[in-house]
Amino acid sequence: MAVAAVFALVGLLLPGDGRAQDGAALAATQELFTARDVTVDVTADNALKARDQALLEAQAKGLAQVLRDLTPPGEQGRVPQVSAQDAQNYVLSLQVKDEKRSSVRYIATLDILYNPNAVRALLRQSGISFTETARTPVLVLPLWQSAADAPPTLWEDPNPWREAWQRRPSGGLVPATTPLGDLGDLQAISADEAAARQAGAVRRILQRYEMTEGVIAHAIRSGESRLQIELTRLRLAGEPTQASLSVDRQPGEDEAAFLTRATNEVANRLRDEWRAATVAASASEAPSQVTVLVPTGSLDTWLTVRERLSQVPIVRGVDIQALSRERAQILLGYVGSQDQLALTLAQYGLDLSDLGGGLWQIELRRGAGGAPAPQAPAGAGGGLGQPQPLAQPGMMPQGQAPGAAPGQPQPPLQPQQPRPAGQGQVIVPPAVAQ
Repeated sequence: MAVAAVFALVGLLLPGDGRAQDGAALAATQELFTARDVTVDVTADNALKARDQALLEAQAKGLAQVLRDLTPPGEQGRVPQVSAQDAQNYVLSLQVKDEKRSSVRYIATLDILYNPNAVRALLRQSGISFTETARTPVLVLPLWQSAADAPPTLWEDPNPWREAWQRRPSGGLVPATTPLGDLGDLQAISADEAAARQAGAVRRILQRYEMTEGVIAHAIRSGESRLQIELTRLRLAGEPTQASLSVDRQPGEDEAAFLTRATNEVANRLRDEWRAATVAASASEAPSQVTVLVPTGSLDTWLTVRERLSQVPIVRGVDIQALSRERAQILLGYVGSQDQLALTLAQYGLDLSDLGGGLWQIELRRGAGGAPAPQAPAGAGGGLGQPQPLAQPGMMPQGQAPGAAPGQPQPPLQPQQPRPAGQGQVIVPPAVAQ
């Protein structure tokens, strides 16, 4: 029984051939490769031909949307154009959310899930760099001014800007969510504090929602046809950043559609910035390697870190060099820059820091869904100021089980699950290729 337990533990500690993926990670992957709210309107000789043509058109349109979302702005002109006949080969499932038909016309709105491996292969064959690192959710504070000289409103009614954000579905590379607007939110931050960009107030509401980044989206009406939007991004740690954009009303566009399109413009700006920061290296680039210490303190913490590393898209290998009850030493393989590595690890609740001398450290962030990673005790192989590699006498060799009982790792993120179909229909059963 003891031998069996040791072999079971070694199987958990050693990297395998596949990349572990729990339910949350699978849902996140599906969301990135899903085109939502794809609309089609086709007229043909009869209803059947109109429907068949519309579904082909929707699959090509949705694939173009997914490719565009995964690709940074500088690569958009090189995204391959896939015909309607070929696009259906990339589809795993499609769900009709709403449809109307006549004897010669078919109108529908669909959600379409594409095969992640096939889409990745298409981009790599075209030599296009892309990112599939989903950002941790961003909390949007929709601050509204009906005119430049009007007082700002956040929680008060009317606030059509807040209503537009609440209508917008969350998901994709940069999931955006809005606060509930309950009493706790009113106490955390006021409209005046948001207008003054008071970092302390923003951090209060971020802590309330256990999130790490917020965006004050300050929309100011400029006449009947223009919206000026000032964006201020604040994090629990780090300096705030600012950006601005303007959105003009299109001819015949009503108020709700105008504000909804403005929320999409803001989300697209956040998405483009994120893609530029996390774009993956080309497939031909050889992985880099770095020696990393992982403070653990318990097997539970180590297993959580190990599981999360297996889910990070740009990580290409985790080799355990030494392991103790307090720390692990690993050789981490990755593609991209160290800044990209740090940014991507942060999305999985892992903080990367440079200890000097070619040695790095990965810590499980407190409150990131697992046990906190304690500092190594004084005298146990050196303090943080003078880190020492673990490959030294007295350390357990790779594969030897420590005395702690295995714990239950937690997933890094809780991404939005696919929305219920309501009265829609699923045409092809979903099955994501591993």
